[in-house]
Amino acid sequence: MLLGSAPASAAVRVDKIIAKPVTKSSSCSTKSTPTIEPQSGKYADFCLALALNGGGDTELGGIPGLGDDAKNMKISLASGQIGSPRAAPTCTPQRFRSTSGCPTASQVGSVSAAVEGLVPLTESLLQGKVFNLDPVGTEAARLGLQIEVVLPGLPGVPAIKLESAIRLRADDGGLDATVQNAPREFLGIPIEMRRLGLRLWGSKADHPTMREGFTSNPTDCSRPAVGRVSIESYRGDVTTASDSYTPTDCGTLDYSMTSDILTNREADAPTFATAEIRVPAPKEPRVIAHVKEAELAMPEGFELSPTAASGAPLEGCTDEQFDRFGEGPVKCPEASRIGEVEFDSPVLPKGAIKGPIFLGMPTPGKKLRFVATAALGPEDDAVRVKLEAVATVNPDTGQVTVRMSGLPPVPFTLFRFTFRGGNNAIVASPRTCGVGEQRTTAVLFSGQPDVTATSGIPTDQGCTDPAAFSPSLGAATTPSQAGADTTVITTLERPDKHARIASATVRLPPGLLGRLGAAAQCNLGDAATGNCPADTKIGSVVATAGPGPEPLRLGGDVYLTQGQGTDPAGLTITANAMFGPIDLGKVVVPGRLQVRDADKGLNLVVERVPQRQEGISTAIRALEVRLDKPGFALNATNCAPQQLTATLGSDLGGSADVTAPYQATGCENLPYVPKLSAVLTGGAKEAAQDGHPGLTATLSQGPGEANTKKVELLLPAGISVDVTRINRACPIATFQAGGCPATSRLGKAVASTPLLSTPLTGPVTMVQVPGAPLPELRIELNGVLPITLAGTISAGPNQRLRTTVDPVPDVPLSRFELSFSGGDESVLQAGKNLCAESAVTFDGTFVSQAGSTYTSTTPVEIAGCGPAATLKVSSLKRGRPSLDLRVVGARNRLKTVQLVVPKGMEFQRSAVVKKRLRISASGLTKGAKARVTVSGQSIRVTVPSGQSAKVLRVRMRGGGLRVSTRLRRSTGRLSFRLNASQVGTANTRSTLRVRPGG
Repeated sequence: MLLGSAPASAAVRVDKIIAKPVTKSSSCSTKSTPTIEPQSGKYADFCLALALNGGGDTELGGIPGLGDDAKNMKISLASGQIGSPRAAPTCTPQRFRSTSGCPTASQVGSVSAAVEGLVPLTESLLQGKVFNLDPVGTEAARLGLQIEVVLPGLPGVPAIKLESAIRLRADDGGLDATVQNAPREFLGIPIEMRRLGLRLWGSKADHPTMREGFTSNPTDCSRPAVGRVSIESYRGDVTTASDSYTPTDCGTLDYSMTSDILTNREADAPTFATAEIRVPAPKEPRVIAHVKEAELAMPEGFELSPTAASGAPLEGCTDEQFDRFGEGPVKCPEASRIGEVEFDSPVLPKGAIKGPIFLGMPTPGKKLRFVATAALGPEDDAVRVKLEAVATVNPDTGQVTVRMSGLPPVPFTLFRFTFRGGNNAIVASPRTCGVGEQRTTAVLFSGQPDVTATSGIPTDQGCTDPAAFSPSLGAATTPSQAGADTTVITTLERPDKHARIASATVRLPPGLLGRLGAAAQCNLGDAATGNCPADTKIGSVVATAGPGPEPLRLGGDVYLTQGQGTDPAGLTITANAMFGPIDLGKVVVPGRLQVRDADKGLNLVVERVPQRQEGISTAIRALEVRLDKPGFALNATNCAPQQLTATLGSDLGGSADVTAPYQATGCENLPYVPKLSAVLTGGAKEAAQDGHPGLTATLSQGPGEANTKKVELLLPAGISVDVTRINRACPIATFQAGGCPATSRLGKAVASTPLLSTPLTGPVTMVQVPGAPLPELRIELNGVLPITLAGTISAGPNQRLRTTVDPVPDVPLSRFELSFSGGDESVLQAGKNLCAESAVTFDGTFVSQAGSTYTSTTPVEIAGCGPAATLKVSSLKRGRPSLDLRVVGARNRLKTVQLVVPKGMEFQRSAVVKKRLRISASGLTKGAKARVTVSGQSIRVTVPSGQSAKVLRVRMRGGGLRVSTRLRRSTGRLSFRLNASQVGTANTRSTLRVRPGG
């Protein structure tokens, strides 16, 4: 027994308190020591006895006006110490207050009170009854205390009647009884209550007027059962006191239950789910053990459905809105309501109570929370129970387990909760028909072993073949103009109730490509966690997930990533998985970009499509990928009908091949003007008859042109294959195995494409293909987008050597340079002195992917095959050198000659130089004169437009050049540079080394 100290000014104190269950034969008074009945769960009389001292403001030795009296009293029974309002019929408060009073059948206890002041100098011991009244408002029960007053010589004295409201405590489910305005006078006579004995009946066997037992003991033997009393005096001072006992014999309590789940029984569909736990009603002599925690494991196959968050927004209820331990109504938003709860307990006066279930806002360690409130009566004036449950989801199977902890220690006979159904149901049923087992486990306050109940849950409606797999593929480009930048939209979709898409390989048609340099590449570590930076984003995605007609839409992004292995790049798709207010994180779908060897088209390979996120199904119904970063995707330049194809794998091991049409448009509007230039290298030596020149050919195209499909080149007349060297060709099988020797390599190739930021490079290899009369070429372009081109060699018109490359993939190449080595490594052979030829040309025929053809004849520059020149320099040491330059065209007539003097020499101003010049040009028309331009260290002579000269001679007298002192003293040879252009060729450069005279 604990007595709280009252304030110094208070006059009411509790001298003694008893708050224990007692035997039937024990009195309930502070003047005796009752025999307690501590057995757990037993229906036993409960005694609350108080010895009060108000300071003596009555005649028994007190000083009138100095004492105080108890006004309000609050009795808090120990958690688990309960009473059943159904033990006896209730009596209305109005009848209780009337002179007729309540019937005997409503009695649930007795009361005694020792009162001073009724009889002078005497303590009056009054007896009375406790009745079961109808509760009012938020009360769980109401008791009426009727204390009979007997005064000598005064018959018919009215009884003292007090009413006590019983309410459920929100924090632990215990009972609080309050008595308001206890009288401090009776019939005008000041009185003081000195002792109070309140006995609430327990067993029906001991009190047969009841229908069933009324009060019972807690079923928790692990801690004391503490009863408390708080008394407020008329002066407003408060005194507290408590008493306790420890229940015993918890190990012999009974407990049993049954459980079941009801659904719409349809396979692979949104469904309502009603879970029901039933417990037998308490029977004497003891109640069954109270449940501390309850756990319901739904059958495997039932899972939380993404469709719960589709349709109307799904919100969460905050702790402040729910106010679990408050007595008022919850204020959760209607959009967080996901079901209904029903709860029945003997402590409730009028049977089961019902109310809504809300989705709770996640808290640390409790991501999936359900909060429920059940109430009886008007919203603001009701008996209310508030509960919380936490759901966990098996990350591998999706099995849902709902655990309710912190249950109040009160018995219940029915606990039923229903998750809503319809298109936006919380639960989805198994994909296959059959009977699954649900398991309900109860953890008891008594500490006894957990109790488990199971039942079979049938799914036998709407059964289909779960392995059925008939997905579809859709594709579109906007715009469809050939060669234009475009947005590529690809859609994968499966019918409802079909197997889930688990993998995908999507093959883009040739020419529908992406510029890998248009975005940065996300590193694979960041890509794996869905944390790619913004500059790697190349598109967006919309995914739908969940069964039924209203799947959940999830938005996300597409990022360009680094490639794996030899892949040029990769893609990562991320989608934000939001289950209403619950953030499940990002669903990350990694993909690989691979280049097909055959046509250099792109494959997008997704090896694993995630099926769950934190256990909740994310199995996609449809996935729309939109590659819309400006400058990334571009259309093919071939307008023939093509297809996207895909191979999709299911999670049950099936696969399906699907297609979608694709066709670029407007090919007739594409320009196609490829430009070819060529240079024979090796100088005059290799350009001479029987020499082995090198060759560099460059093909270039401007932006917006159609891509090239076929190239056919006729080499210049006089160039053939040296048959003595073709035995260097590598067998094609050896080439394919990567084992060709260096002697089979003829040169190298370099290609630039707007798709990549770096060019492609690789060797040119001569290979021997069985059955081919001449060796063929294999042009390897290695890099991010590897390409191998095949070239054939054949005899063309007039025995000219023809090289054909067909096909060229539909890839934009802004510049393609093919270089064949000269000299000992060359297989080309000059059949005559090419430097002596007036015209050496390439003839090219080019076919575009769009179908257009372009032909050109290109002059070939022969490096080192320039004009013959002589130069004489005199009077250098005197500082006034004179020059005599004579240039004779070798194979073409001259157009321009430029002489650049060495460092240390500089021409005077133009007027001075021209006075000292004498220019002669043979082969010009009569009266035509060459034009002279002087600038710094150079002098240029240009023949009139449309004419050419066989010989140009430039003579300059002394005084036209300034010479440095260092150069005057020079005794070695001086280097002059000669630039010349001839008809039909590019510029040639040569160096003239001269020893000056004088």
